[in-house]
Amino acid sequence: DDILDKEQSYNQLDKKIKILESEQENLKTELETVKFQKKKTEEQVLFLQSIQPIEKSELIKLQHHIGLYAETIEDTILDFKMTLDETDNISKEEIIAYLTDISLEAQKILAINKYATKANFLSKSQSINADIVRFISEYIENIYKLNTNKDLTINVNTINLAYLCKFEPLIITIIIDNLLNNSKKANAKNVDIIFKKEDDLVVEYVDDGNGLHYSIINPSDIFEIGITTTSGSGLGLHHIKESLQRMKNSTIEVIRMNKGIKFIIRFKI
Repeated sequence: DDILDKEQSYNQLDKKIKILESEQENLKTELETVKFQKKKTEEQVLFLQSIQPIEKSELIKLQHHIGLYAETIEDTILDFKMTLDETDNISKEEIIAYLTDISLEAQKILAINKYATKANFLSKSQSINADIVRFISEYIENIYKLNTNKDLTINVNTINLAYLCKFEPLIITIIIDNLLNNSKKANAKNVDIIFKKEDDLVVEYVDDGNGLHYSIINPSDIFEIGITTTSGSGLGLHHIKESLQRMKNSTIEVIRMNKGIKFIIRFKI
């Protein structure tokens, strides 16, 4: 009888252990869920995931920025007209330079118009000190994806990297928008963005679109105005190169691939 009692006692303890182990696994799962929810909440520090009412002061700031960009466009057009009045021998390169400046300022206005109700960063000062890796990642996840169609799957791998620096949010969004728009025009379905830390911050951007056309012998030519094999104007990639050069000579390199295309951006900021 004593042996039987001990066996029953052992079996009961064994059952309790299994119940406790099961409860422990459930608690682990619940803990992971809470951690994930906490992480997603923290990711909304820079961005607003849903439309939020804009304060009057913020609207005034946005109007101010739009006014500045519009004035730049008007000044550039007037300067262009004066050049035309003074000479009949204006080169194609000079005309393109004027059009490029106008196009970039117009993109800034369009970005504000498109994202004003979702991104509070657009109404802040032109430059901010922040984690640019986190900024780009959250911009794509919480702003870009919510405002574009779902035809393009974007995977961002930050490798838990942080990179604090001074940058202009609006210019960064224009760079990202132009890259993604280029991928869509090239019929890409997937984009992978990987961040790496070398001497500088390196961003590898890869898509699975049509890639470089065989007629483009030198891949770097695609950053020149008018060089395009999509339905676009060719200004987008040129804007990217010009914008990066203004950021302490940051660079972008293009690599030909059997399928798709790869861009390597080096931020020297």
